[in-house]
Amino acid sequence: MRSGASSVLNLLATVVTVRWFGADVYASYVVDLALLSVGMVLLEIVPSNYSVFRMQDDPSWKDSVAAQIILTMLVAIAAVIVVGLHTSLFRSYTAWMALYAATVAAKRYLDLRLQSSGRLPEFMNLEFSSSAIRLALLIFCFVLQSDPTFAVWGSLAIASALSQAVWWVCNSSELRVLAKSVDRHAWLAICKEFPKFIPYYSGIVLKRIKDNLVPLVAEMLFSPREVLALFFLSYRGVVFAVGQIRILEALMNHRVSLERATAMSATQLAMLTLVVHILCLIASTALLIASGLNELPWFATFVMSFMVWPVAYLVMERSKAYSQFQASWVNGSIIVYIVGVGTLSLVMKTLGLGSLTSFALTLVISELFAVIFIKAKNRSSDATPY
Repeated sequence: MRSGASSVLNLLATVVTVRWFGADVYASYVVDLALLSVGMVLLEIVPSNYSVFRMQDDPSWKDSVAAQIILTMLVAIAAVIVVGLHTSLFRSYTAWMALYAATVAAKRYLDLRLQSSGRLPEFMNLEFSSSAIRLALLIFCFVLQSDPTFAVWGSLAIASALSQAVWWVCNSSELRVLAKSVDRHAWLAICKEFPKFIPYYSGIVLKRIKDNLVPLVAEMLFSPREVLALFFLSYRGVVFAVGQIRILEALMNHRVSLERATAMSATQLAMLTLVVHILCLIASTALLIASGLNELPWFATFVMSFMVWPVAYLVMERSKAYSQFQASWVNGSIIVYIVGVGTLSLVMKTLGLGSLTSFALTLVISELFAVIFIKAKNRSSDATPY
């Protein structure tokens, strides 16, 4: 329930941003957020997908995960400030990006700690409070006629920081983990396990590229900012729906929940995906209508909504692979997706088919190729005698 409410609040924040601060501001924000997310890959000293299962098998591993908190927060702040002040990489740089980057680094520990201990609802409450605070701040900024860049990034950074601060205050016993940043034994454990991280590092980079590939490619394909904003609004509905699917994936990062999820029948999974597909269409339609923009891309939005089907099956197969510490299979599926999007987009642009609909179809096909790949890998593993 909290996750759905959080997603709805985020959709409202999107509408508010477009209507009150402009399509240009929203488009620049999405691109900058994608660039920032790609850069944050450097903070994954200890891979998340390794740690979430390792912490369940070895509770002491949380000390090694905790050891990174202070270091990664400082690195995140410094990196964003240096890049923002000395390069033109960001479309609309503001110092609030640095604070947001720090909260992303801190949230990573909270995410792993709560998922691995079966406390996912607690993390969902954290996300809900952050979304609610952000929406309130956006409204406040509009009333005060604040600078649009501050409104968008300041609200995001402050909301994230406040919600996390409240969690730490309410869970003060967890504060002792901060001391692990100077714990020699925690860092020695990381060094000892380092060879096992290698396959995950490439996966971390690939996943971060995949997660942010769509806005970056879309910016190259669609030059008018209003067209780009329309695409992002359509895609935002898909992100909303996929977010609901990823709640299931987060649950499956706990081994007991994974066993229950994999026991679902094909019919149950199909029905679940159909419900998410309908939610996707409703969310996308609401966003487009509420945006107040002209010439809304209805057919492209309908085509893009079919992305939820391969994604639903992909998260199931991905969790199976990670639970067996088979990161290379997940990496392969991401490569298939990236190559698919890149190749099909290039062909589309060469043939002069640079429409929103054709790009939407490219995304659906690429996700389908990815799930076919990893499903074949998991099936071959199941068929292998031990």
